[in-house]
This record gives sequence, C-alpha cells and structure tokens, in this order.
Amino acid sequence: MVEVKVKRLEGNIKEVEVREPTVKDLIKAMKMAKVGNRVDEERLIVALAHLCTTFDGKKLTVEEIENLPLSFFSPVLKVISSFLPQKDSSEEQSSSSQNPRTQA
Repeated sequence: MVEVKVKRLEGNIKEVEVREPTVKDLIKAMKMAKVGNRVDEERLIVALAHLCTTFDGKKLTVEEIENLPLSFFSPVLKVISSFLPQKDSSEEQSSSSQNPRTQA
C-alpha cells in the first residue's frame, strides 16, 4: 500500500466576511470569468469572492484567492455558491450534452 502524505499550506487568516453579491457584482464577475464565448463557473466563484469577500478586513486579488488552500476556501465557495441561481435538472442535462468535459 502507498503512503500518502498531505502537506498543508499555511494560512493565517482569522476572519472572512462575505457580503451578498449584487446584480452588478454578478455582471462584473461574469465578465471576469469569461473564457472564449462562455463563462467558466469556477472562475465566476473566484471573481465573486474577489468582489464580495474580505479576508481579515482586506480584499484579496484574484491571484491571491487562487493561491489560498482549497481546504480554507471551501467554506467560502459554499457561501458564494448559495447566492447563485441553481440549475434545474433539465438545464444540467442540456449543458452536459453540449459540454464535452462532463460527458463520459
């Protein structure tokens, strides 16, 4: 059996505050997250975090957010995702048939 060691990234942020995004924030984030002619959902979350979140009272750049440990960013991801409209199952089936990344 292979032993897997996890090297934890250091994070010294004590407080994270997320304000509810506005429609203006969503539009700006969608522009920031555009890849070609589509909006990349992962980049959209990071862009919204950049626009609507403070870390110990400071705004982080997109690059700084991208470099946060995933274990630290996951709770922020959940909060920001909760503000976004949820796709219904028919939308997901339609988009998965058009998106080769999600096909088996």
